[in-house]
Amino acid sequence: MYCFGRYLVACLGGEERTLEFMEREGRATFKTPLLHHSSHCGIVNHPFPLKYFLKPWKLGPRFYQIVKFGIVQYMIIKSFTAILAVILEAFGVYCEGEFKVGCG
Repeated sequence: MYCFGRYLVACLGGEERTLEFMEREGRATFKTPLLHHSSHCGIVNHPFPLKYFLKPWKLGPRFYQIVKFGIVQYMIIKSFTAILAVILEAFGVYCEGEFKVGCG
């Protein structure tokens, strides 16, 4: 996931050019939005039901920072849960695909 995120940034010309692109998209008004059906004038709306709890995000440095943080957070949580699954499997309490009280 991290490598894919870095690849996308590299394809856009690096972090500075990515931020410039987001700021330019945020200021401009286009007939075709950057994200189809979910953005308008540089504002990214959240899908249901998150749109009722979170404010829309504006494209720019803050949005880019949130995306980078989300990627790192995903990597940490994914690694932790994989290690936890291996430990639970070793103790015989990991039941993949089953939702039971005695299974981790």
